[in-house]
Amino acid sequence: MEESINIEVELRGKTFDIEAEADYEVITSECTSEVGDNPYCTERWEEVQIEGINILRVDYWTDSDQFKQIPVSSLLPEDRRTVEDKIADVIHDSV
Repeated sequence: MEESINIEVELRGKTFDIEAEADYEVITSECTSEVGDNPYCTERWEEVQIEGINILRVDYWTDSDQFKQIPVSSLLPEDRRTVEDKIADVIHDSV
């Protein structure tokens, strides 16, 4: 499943708006086991497996509440991890 995602995130003490595409799959799993007097108890759950995240646009909010687009390549590796973690949280919360 591919989804466009827009988030606001704080990086290095500044606010950024991020536009990204995320490719993920929702996997439904189940497990059957014995519980007490009930010989079969089945639990079902969904897991999200993120295949990839592509950051498309980064807007920096200036001190005068104006935004300025900056190159995606200007994100530091730790900035990318923070953005990807927040996007993963958004996806998990929506499933």
